[in-house]
Amino acid sequence: MKYFKSMFKNIAVIFAKVAIFLLPQKIVAKLKNKYIYQPRIKQLKVGNNHTPLFGRIYFEVRTRCNGNCDFCAASMENEKRADTTMPFSSYKKVIDELSEIDYSGRVAYHVNNDPLIFSELEQYCDYARKSLPKAWIEIRTNGKALTKEKVESLISAGINELKVNDYSSRQSQKVANAVESILNEVIPVYCDYNKDSNAYVLKDSKRELIVSYNDRDTHEVLSSRGGTSPNKKSKPEFSSEFCEHPFYQFNITTDGRVSKCCADLYFSEPMGNINQEKVLDIWYGEKFKAVRSKLFEGDRKMRLCEECDYYGVRCVNTRLGQIIYSATK
Repeated sequence: MKYFKSMFKNIAVIFAKVAIFLLPQKIVAKLKNKYIYQPRIKQLKVGNNHTPLFGRIYFEVRTRCNGNCDFCAASMENEKRADTTMPFSSYKKVIDELSEIDYSGRVAYHVNNDPLIFSELEQYCDYARKSLPKAWIEIRTNGKALTKEKVESLISAGINELKVNDYSSRQSQKVANAVESILNEVIPVYCDYNKDSNAYVLKDSKRELIVSYNDRDTHEVLSSRGGTSPNKKSKPEFSSEFCEHPFYQFNITTDGRVSKCCADLYFSEPMGNINQEKVLDIWYGEKFKAVRSKLFEGDRKMRLCEECDYYGVRCVNTRLGQIIYSATK
């Protein structure tokens, strides 16, 4: 049955590609808007003048990555930024403000960096866990600095998720072997496995813990990331598409600047600075409002946005929308 479903979907995508090639671009844009962007806008519960609180906050705790990915300007070969770290006082200010509003979204420690090479990561996670008991704390890493001892300390610090994107597997099995060792030797000591939720549950606190491993390729060609991607410099074919990023994510770099989205590698167009303003004042401020208003209307004629070929949404939930997405991405 799965084979036939997959075959039907592939045939549908081929027909859709032919139809889209023949249709006027205005009609294609309307189809994308109706079946892809509008369902996502509804899911986000946003409007032209209404945006709920972000569901994800990302702390770039150190402006360094230990990866060599071709697609990333923050890789070791391409890095131009100064090596800086986020002071705990700045981080604490944000967490304390989130605590005041009982924040229950996602807290993560990556923007264009790898959090495991930040020496004080456990301290930062521990403070978030104690201050934001309802939040979901995520560590996303390439796994190069992953050790059993590091995972044990992060579990003790209160994380909910460890996601490993391994870009080195074609050269070495080191990261894959480390993850396997952690799953076999560390996780069972601290957790039981819950089949219903497909997650581990800590024995002492009943806190959920998800550990995932993804085999990636360091030579991948992804999005242009606002024109900063070293291996994709082509101009986007569209400039009139919605983009979800400034509607649900809040990105902070080491000196407190807040970007409009994760693609702004250098935080060159800051929406504010958490050292001088409150988080909510930045999120609901005029700069963010102006960006969202344009993107809500499908206008990407802004700095960075006009250089970015990100499709605008990561997930498409409707079947017809998935076919159109596959045919147009």
